[in-house]
Amino acid sequence: MPEDLRAFLQIADGIQLSWKIKKNDHVMPFGMMNLNRLDEIVQIDEKKVQFAALGEAEYDDSSDDEGSDED
Repeated sequence: MPEDLRAFLQIADGIQLSWKIKKNDHVMPFGMMNLNRLDEIVQIDEKKVQFAALGEAEYDDSSDDEGSDED
């Protein structure tokens, strides 16, 4: 974990931010962000995590047979 992130979490010990919007005198939840407490953070095995770009279709490993030509 980067040292500056560790230092921030040691001071803040996690943080949860939420915000709301007001429209025509009606208050609605709009967003939320949560950073876990330092003792809740665990290292994950990057090889077991699948990342996708925003808007990209979900990963389907059944289409990895690019070498097979079935015409």
